[in-house]
Amino acid sequence: MAAQPELGDEGTLDIGDGLADEILNHVAKGVVDIASSGDFGGTTPCAVSAQYEEPPMLGEERTVDNWVLGETLGKGAYGIVKLGYMKGSNRPFALKFMHKDNKWSERDKIQVANEINCLRKVNHPNVTRLMAYRLNCPYPKRDGGIVNSVLLVMELCSGGELFDILFYTKQLEETLARTYMKQLMQGLAAVHAMGVTHRDLKPQNCLLDGNYNLKIADFGLSDIFEGEGLNILKTTIIGTKGYRAPEIVLNRKYTNVCDIFACGVIMFICLWGYPPFETANASDNWYRPIATKKHKRFWKKHKPLDIHSSCKQLLMDMLAYQPSERSTLQAVLDSEWMNMDIYDSGELREVMSARHKEASAKKKNDATKQANLNESMVNRALEADFVCKFDLEMLPPIIDLSREALPPFDTFSIQSEIHPYVVLDKLHDKIKENGACRFYQDQFILEGDLQLATEELLNIRAKCFRLSTTGNKCYISFGRTCSNFLGCYNYFQTILTDLAHTFEGPYHVEPQVYDYSDINIDDNLETLPEAVAVN
Repeated sequence: MAAQPELGDEGTLDIGDGLADEILNHVAKGVVDIASSGDFGGTTPCAVSAQYEEPPMLGEERTVDNWVLGETLGKGAYGIVKLGYMKGSNRPFALKFMHKDNKWSERDKIQVANEINCLRKVNHPNVTRLMAYRLNCPYPKRDGGIVNSVLLVMELCSGGELFDILFYTKQLEETLARTYMKQLMQGLAAVHAMGVTHRDLKPQNCLLDGNYNLKIADFGLSDIFEGEGLNILKTTIIGTKGYRAPEIVLNRKYTNVCDIFACGVIMFICLWGYPPFETANASDNWYRPIATKKHKRFWKKHKPLDIHSSCKQLLMDMLAYQPSERSTLQAVLDSEWMNMDIYDSGELREVMSARHKEASAKKKNDATKQANLNESMVNRALEADFVCKFDLEMLPPIIDLSREALPPFDTFSIQSEIHPYVVLDKLHDKIKENGACRFYQDQFILEGDLQLATEELLNIRAKCFRLSTTGNKCYISFGRTCSNFLGCYNYFQTILTDLAHTFEGPYHVEPQVYDYSDINIDDNLETLPEAVAVN
């Protein structure tokens, strides 16, 4: 039987499966016959996402071994990410459950094995840390059933995603952009040094800790190489459209310089606030000038920006069409632009806190328009059918900030005269125009799914709540999941514009800083299998 995770004598986290099989063989086992009335067996043809379509419930404690499960931090085709605590401890972790069902494909097995292997190999301040993992973990469903899953215990990055900062504050000023790019490249250097190619770098996979330091995350599409010399990856189209290097777009062999290309796209978005092109193909009107080395024509297509001249040249070198002409990672780190001023840790936290408050304040509508809209919203709450549908005497639940992971850039206070149900109902109507909604009224939670024109799925989650320190004052926080930067940005901006008049202002949640230095997975691997190279 798998060992139970527990705090050791010196506060370190011990976990192990004690099994001799290789990781890939473990994750390939699929459904395990777990004795439970609600077990998902091979005869239950359900999609992965459907397995996790369970209504959130408050005031109920669920546990996995010694872990107490908290709120949902994110959902995806792979499964679910939960906030979790060790029993008897207030230190939070991110618990990533990857569900193994009858649709558990060979690709899923490889991706999960890759993520575990990659995270075990890399130890760097700018890469998310894997604290522990279980290859066969029973995930408890609300109905009492069990879903067999792979569990990754990760450090909690309470600052959200780099995407969130870009979403709310648009482009970054040059020093801030350089600070994050340097952290990104230093983290990537550690990844490459261990023979790992990430292959899916994008702002959504760049997480921020409580001090807003960047950490590379999500190694599900990574590949590992053993040995020395130039490693050539097989021709497989992977990654996210818009960040894929030309050689991947053309389905040709590629090396880890494909990660440099993706970093160039991220750097451009940080500075300009939008992607440089749609796809890295010579047929793309925006990328063609780079492919044909007509760089002046490329820059004429984009808005002028007051930045150091060496920055533009560095971008052209990172986004080069030919892999052999693209900058190496060391060349990027040694470049003139990368070695100019950056923020230290204290300055970074100060700058980011102020930046969010300033950007959120700009979203407020003018006083006249807001007053008229507020009046219309109050009138809506008095409509007979609305009163029948909602109990306006109910208020959102009170949450404990020490046990919650509120998104620092996605939380707003609601106008006192507007009931939270009014806001959620309007959001419900907006999402229903183009998608599907799940509205959990008693918990003041709404979830919606929309398919963009690119066929990518945008998931939106909204939650209303109160704080014990502010009485009946109500707040709303948002979460979004989508790989399409512009599609998500444009749609969600329309939602915020429609709801802005219901907000009193931004509620800036300073992310918490957590210390995981006492946990070292290297001390806990004696009984675990060696990493598997999946080529």
